[in-house]
Amino acid sequence: MRIFVYISFFFLVPQLYAQSLEVANSYFNQGKFANAVQSYEALLQKNPRNTRAIMGLVKSYRQTAQFNEGITLLKQAYAKYPRQLPFLLELGLTYKESKQEVLAKETFDKVIAGLQEQPNYAGSIGQKFKGYSLLPYAIQSFKKAMENPNINYSLELARLYGELGELDYMFSNYLDYMLERPTYINYVKRFIDEFIEEDPETPANIILRKTLLKKNQITPDILYNEMLSWLFVQQKQYRKAFIQERAIYKLTEEGIPQLLDLGTISKGAKDYETATEIYEFVLENASITSYLITAHRQLLNIKKEQASFKEYTAIENEYKRVLEKYDASTESLDLYLDYAHFLGFKLGKKTEAIGLL
Repeated sequence: MRIFVYISFFFLVPQLYAQSLEVANSYFNQGKFANAVQSYEALLQKNPRNTRAIMGLVKSYRQTAQFNEGITLLKQAYAKYPRQLPFLLELGLTYKESKQEVLAKETFDKVIAGLQEQPNYAGSIGQKFKGYSLLPYAIQSFKKAMENPNINYSLELARLYGELGELDYMFSNYLDYMLERPTYINYVKRFIDEFIEEDPETPANIILRKTLLKKNQITPDILYNEMLSWLFVQQKQYRKAFIQERAIYKLTEEGIPQLLDLGTISKGAKDYETATEIYEFVLENASITSYLITAHRQLLNIKKEQASFKEYTAIENEYKRVLEKYDASTESLDLYLDYAHFLGFKLGKKTEAIGLL
């Protein structure tokens, strides 16, 4: 019977301790910091080595302005566990909140120095600095973590630099992230789009363009061409976007759908000259029938939008020449419908148009 009681007690004590920790955490989360202090202190009397209780008590001390108590506790904890950098970070934060800025800076610098010996903690330390809005220290920590080639904090760094208003570093890290994960290019575009404007002379636009050109010069990649094309479209500089899309095609022999999309955008903006160049390039290089028909159709639409009545006969003849190349099919349907509409409503040849349909 005594053995049974001993075993029950052995398993019950840790369970009760865990429940007590939950109670202390609950007090803290509810903002009952004085109660949290009492609960955490009681826990530490039973188990002085419990790091969760130490951290909870330190944070509760800060909330109740008991900074000296927090500093003493953290110094004792760090002296016992000198490899536990979170204790040192919390000490620096306690100094900072008690207006001891010099000591706070010295302590944070020690944390960063400590990462030289313990680089595996750099990511978690960076997240803690970030959580406390200590952004320059978070940046240093994440950079240290990225000395491991298998770790990538480019996205976190980009956001931190953005919060600090350092756009050149922000764009550079977003682009590094894109290069590491090409499928996230649209994700990166959404973030960058918050900073750029239609005016190409906006500082953010200039910085992004220079960053892209510099990176593409050092380590060429079609993703940079794609980003430049996207930037030029945002700036309504469609011919410059075409130059980038054309470069992508020449490097990869892919990208006709993107060229057709750019043609549509240019045409919609009434930049007929650029749209015409794009569609003519497609006709010279595409081999898929649907792409060729689309290019022919849009070139004829551009001519119709700009033509006078005297030029309608030449457009009609061009329709005939194009239609001779393609039989009526689902691929050429829109081209035939365009021609029928042109015959019936522009040339007044309604009987011929009905016959064609």
